[in-house]
This record gives sequence, structure tokens and C-alpha cells, in this order.
Amino acid sequence: MRVVWWGTYDTSKPRTRILLDGLSSTGVEIVQIHSSVWEHVRDKSAERSYLTILARGLRWLFAYPWLIARYLAAAEHDAVMVGYLGQVDAIVLWPFARLRGKPIILDAFISLYNTTVEDRQLFSPSHPLARIIKAIEFLACWCADRVLLDTSAHADYFATTYRLPRSHFGVVYVGAEQLFFQMKRRPSPRRRRQRPQLLFYGQFISLHGIETIVAAAASERGRAYDWLIVGEGQNAEHVDALLRTLGLPHVSRLRWIEYESLVDAIVEADLGLGIFGTGQKAAMVIPNKVFQLLAAGKRFVTRDSPAMRELVGTSEAGVALVAPADPEALLDGVERLLASAEESLPSQQVRERITPGAIGQSLKAELEALLAERACTQV
Repeated sequence: MRVVWWGTYDTSKPRTRILLDGLSSTGVEIVQIHSSVWEHVRDKSAERSYLTILARGLRWLFAYPWLIARYLAAAEHDAVMVGYLGQVDAIVLWPFARLRGKPIILDAFISLYNTTVEDRQLFSPSHPLARIIKAIEFLACWCADRVLLDTSAHADYFATTYRLPRSHFGVVYVGAEQLFFQMKRRPSPRRRRQRPQLLFYGQFISLHGIETIVAAAASERGRAYDWLIVGEGQNAEHVDALLRTLGLPHVSRLRWIEYESLVDAIVEADLGLGIFGTGQKAAMVIPNKVFQLLAAGKRFVTRDSPAMRELVGTSEAGVALVAPADPEALLDGVERLLASAEESLPSQQVRERITPGAIGQSLKAELEALLAERACTQV
């Protein structure tokens, strides 16, 4: 099988790299036709400079003639994969893929409309830009022969929101890159510290519910632990102001840790913290950090949700699923995990489901199913 991976997809995101590496490991030949537009933009919604937005928009627009020309000249292939962030890419590609008679697989990964309008509330649903975003996303889904999401709950949302058959949407987990499965064995952090350390890292977006983490840290029970909060993003200024007001000496704050150093931070923490937001998106997705913590064999606390239950059920060792936006429930989960045997870690069975190889097999199965469906309709 030969697949063309086409568009302005963001190779700085783990999702893209895992899919590429995973599918390559299954023996599928991948031909990349790519123009770099989004690399190293940590939070796309945080860009506020009109000049920066204009420059990136022009770079995006001018990339398409070159991408189209390269696609039309590409060797024979079975399908075209459009990676994240690819809703506009799928629309642009559609007539040319149809010209060559090739199916399009769009890795939507996340909903642009749900993220910008319903979750982060950057626009009201009645705002013209909100309507435009929703129309673009619907059209992208219509143009694609298969749309991939990260969980079944997320796929259900797309099918309902855009009134398309549920069979139009496939599910491929995010997974984790190999470096998180290769943690070096080190002495237990609890032997080096008198107090357990709890680690949160992320982009400070609404679904993370970082205010819940701060409230837990500020409580009487929370003062028994050292908290490390790492990241920046939409709600960072609010969280920093809250930390200054509360004055919590047991809470450390770092703006960022380079991706390659995350493993060190995970190893040194006693427990990881996932997400605790109450929004619809928080219930539909499994964040990168959860996959990374699972891959690293680290115990963690995160909100209970349909998406999390898809992956770990309700009683996975080393995982505490708690009510969202509830600091006391978060602390209950922390105490429960710390009181359990240190050997009570996430199972090897769950970890094997999220390796790049397993993710590649899942993606290959989606491709094979799509090609088989097309073959049946053409008979």
C-alpha cells in the first residue's frame, strides 16, 4: 500500500509524528507532500498580532499551488492522508483527489468548532466567524471519504453535529512516542524527597481545569504535597495571578519544559495530573499527557469521562478517575494512589495498545477498510 501524506500538517505535534512513524512501521509506503506552516506554534488560538496572523495566512495560502502541483505529479498511490490541522487542506485537495480517483482520509483529530466556540469560547455561536468555522469543518468532513478522531465519544460528536453517518468516522488513539516507553530506571523520588511531588504540564486551556488543581493545592490537605505546574497558554495569566494571590510556597511554577525533557520531569514526579475541566470537550478527548503518563508507567489522577473509560475502563491499576472540577475528589484520588502499593502501575496490556506500532496498525486497518468499501461499491 502506498499513501500520500498531503498538506500543511503540523509535524511539531506528537499526533502527526506518531501516525507517520506508526504507519511506516506496518510496511505502508508513505510519500510526504508537505509545506510547513504551523511548526513551533504551541497554541494557535493564542496568536493575537494581526501582522503575525496575516503573514501566516499568506504563507498558508501560497503553499497550496506548490502542494497541488506536486500531488498531480505524484506517483500512483492508494489513498491520500490529510493530517492535523487539515480541515481547509481537505477542501482544497478534494477536486484534485477526485480527478485522480483517490480517497481522502482526514485526520481531524479535534473539532475546530468545538475547540474555539464551545470549549474556549473565543466566539459566541452566533458570531460570523463561528458560523464560518462550523461551515468549513462540515465541508471538510463531507469532502473526506473517512474522518479520523481520537476517541469514539469524539466521533459521535462529529456525526451528531454535522449530521453525517457514524460510519463516516473512524477512531485512532493518539498514543505516545517511543521515548516515553523508554524511561530510565531511577531510584524512587520518594526516597529523595520527604514530600510527594505532583506534576501537571500542558497548554493551560479550558479543558485542563487548572483552577481545580490550584484549589486542591491551596487546601489544607493539598499542603501535604509539592506541586509542579508547567506550561503556558490561554489561561496562564489568570492562573499565575491566582497563585500570586494565594501565596503557595509548596507550588512551583515553570513556563515550559522542552519536549525531550518531559520524561525526566515525569520520572521525578510521584504522580501525574491529567485534566479536570467540565466542558464537553474534556469528556470527549484523552489528552497527550495521559497517553504519555501511561506509556511511562506513571500513576496519575484525571477526570472520569466516556473517553477515558474507552481506554482504561473503571478499575485500571495506577489510574484514579475522579469527578471534574472537584478539588476534594482530586485529592481523594491522590491519596488513594499514594496509599496503594508502588507496584500498582498501569498494566502492560494498556501500554501495548498505545505504542506507535499499535497506533500504526489501527490506522492501517482504517485505510484497508476504506479501500475495501470502495472496491465493493465499484464492483
